[in-house]
Amino acid sequence: MIRTWIVPRKAVVFQRAVSGATSIVQTRALAQRAQDAGTYQQRDIVKEFGKDIGALVKENGTGPVKDLFAQVNDSIFNFKLNHENVNLARSNDLTGSMHNLLKLSIDERERSVEPYEILDSLARYQLARPDHFRLVMEPLLQQGQYQEVLNLWVKFLQVSVQAGLPPRNITQLVVLACVAYLRLPQDTSPDLATLSQILQLDSSINPIKNVPILQVREHFKEGGLDRYKVLLQQCIERDENWYLERISVEISVFKLLLHYTDYASLKRTKVSPQIVDAYIERFIKMQKPLLAMRVYRDFKDDVPTLNNSLLLIVASMDALSPPKALLKIQAVWNSYIKPTDSNGTISADSFIHLFKALFQSGNIEKMDTVWERETPKELKATNSVFETYWGLTLRDHTNPILLETALKKMDIKAENVKTVLLANSLLLKVLNAPKAVRSDFDKLYGTLFTWDKDLKPNATTSAIRKLVAYRFEKEKAGFHFLNIRPTDIRRKLNVVINQLDDLIEVAPVITPIRKFYDEVVDHTNYYQLYIKFIRAEFTKSGGSPHAAEEIFKTYISQPKFTNISDLTLREKSQLSELVNELLFGFASLRKHGSISKLAQYCQFAEQIGAMIRNTTSFNVMNNVRSFLISNKGKALGEKDKKTIETIVKTLGGNKLFRLNLFDVKLLKEVGIKEDLLSQLERGKRGQEDVPNEKQETATVSM
Repeated sequence: MIRTWIVPRKAVVFQRAVSGATSIVQTRALAQRAQDAGTYQQRDIVKEFGKDIGALVKENGTGPVKDLFAQVNDSIFNFKLNHENVNLARSNDLTGSMHNLLKLSIDERERSVEPYEILDSLARYQLARPDHFRLVMEPLLQQGQYQEVLNLWVKFLQVSVQAGLPPRNITQLVVLACVAYLRLPQDTSPDLATLSQILQLDSSINPIKNVPILQVREHFKEGGLDRYKVLLQQCIERDENWYLERISVEISVFKLLLHYTDYASLKRTKVSPQIVDAYIERFIKMQKPLLAMRVYRDFKDDVPTLNNSLLLIVASMDALSPPKALLKIQAVWNSYIKPTDSNGTISADSFIHLFKALFQSGNIEKMDTVWERETPKELKATNSVFETYWGLTLRDHTNPILLETALKKMDIKAENVKTVLLANSLLLKVLNAPKAVRSDFDKLYGTLFTWDKDLKPNATTSAIRKLVAYRFEKEKAGFHFLNIRPTDIRRKLNVVINQLDDLIEVAPVITPIRKFYDEVVDHTNYYQLYIKFIRAEFTKSGGSPHAAEEIFKTYISQPKFTNISDLTLREKSQLSELVNELLFGFASLRKHGSISKLAQYCQFAEQIGAMIRNTTSFNVMNNVRSFLISNKGKALGEKDKKTIETIVKTLGGNKLFRLNLFDVKLLKEVGIKEDLLSQLERGKRGQEDVPNEKQETATVSM
């Protein structure tokens, strides 16, 4: 006997002898094939129907939406009559066409059918999706119909349950519901528990996980902030760790500053030192030390230990000038931390911040001196101080010490390591050893991070493991640092940027960073990524100024940069950030040839009206000064003179930048025009910027 299952596009023939014994496995396999055949047939029918509806919407999009909606509605009704067992809910083509239909209704000048009617029809056929509800809720929110927005949220929950669809991709809807709740005219203050009940999401989850409060903030640009801040404070008091995590992953300086401003203005009984420190650390990591200083000034009276963070702030202000940074670190240490009497003590946390500040500013030798001569024995014996010092010492890529020698010198076994900082540094030592072996790394990792220990890997550890995988991958062309699909890169920029930051922190050479660049360059034009890649080319071993310029050229090859005059203020600001990064990088090279590049990008900055930052201006002027000093008073050639004048003219556009007297004298001696210098000579600066042998070789007693 022969049984045949007909499947669209292909006939599949199954045979079995009725008289012969058939195994259970064979029987189940045949049944599964039959079920699959039916499923494939349904999918093809639904797909074709979805395409037909899409064509219908596209061809009739210019007429009255009411007539088009009637045609679509009738088509779906007839389809359901003729295909009772076919599920339309899974058709992406159909739900996409319904999105377009709703959009036509919303945009229709003389509305012939209300968007809600279309949405209600979609809900009856179980075709309504979160995006459809969003399209209808957003205009209602703008019109002040807050109760209607909440009603639609409740309807969405009902539709999801009826359709058996999990509540995915609903963040935007939750945000709209939260905004509507906060804007409802109420006599009572907002309440997190009440909002959680309205949202009706999983009650077993921390309510804050259901309330994307920081995204809600974006809807309160004007007014209504008081009620928002009440809810924000409740969220922070309920779960401070949640708020700390959000600070640590924010990639937008603007948004981080916005959230900080909100936090600083909250009416509270006490300040969280952890939150204040988190804002300072994040601004420093974003290369915004002045914003970190603002946080310090706002809270220095409320958080006595904040002077420790001040060490990190001043270190980051002069990260590329170790002598200057050292003088500032010394000033903070002696003025704010070191006790005035001989009986006073310095906390372990102060020494930890001091070591970090010295390390970040490039004063490694001074860090060793402080450890050997000035750290009390009792503090050296504590895990936190001991492992911070050694963790930073071993992190120095120029330190040739091997793992075995380091462990012996520390007199510690790997299984006894208590901090993730030291653990990560030990892993990097194995990875960067001259004859690195993958098995050595895996063995050490297994020793450091065991299931029964409190020590847990962090994001830096993950970056190190990625680096290891890349190092020992034979086919590097097929290796991927990112575990997300290329099409998701634009949507998950926070993940991409944070992973790049972690990779840059641990990679001693530029090669893996360039591999990361290749993974993302075709999928996003986000300017902050390009800034980080350009910076890496100037700071990492093997990096190339030429490669940095190529990255910049790739960025400005976007069609929107064809005509600079057509750029928006935001686009000009972003382009200005990249130009500042190039200027800062070339200025840091301190090479004769970099002067021409500085002039080239200064000229470009003028063309787009870019503001040259103070830190960039100082670095550029330092390069010019070095060039003039190396010239030993000789007359400049006409080409070099014009180059210097171009740079000085551009720096003059920054009204906050001042030339010191030493630089004015140098420029006058080589014949730079007086009118150009007058733009920058707006008052006498102190002599702190004048380079001298004593300053360059300063040794500081902490």
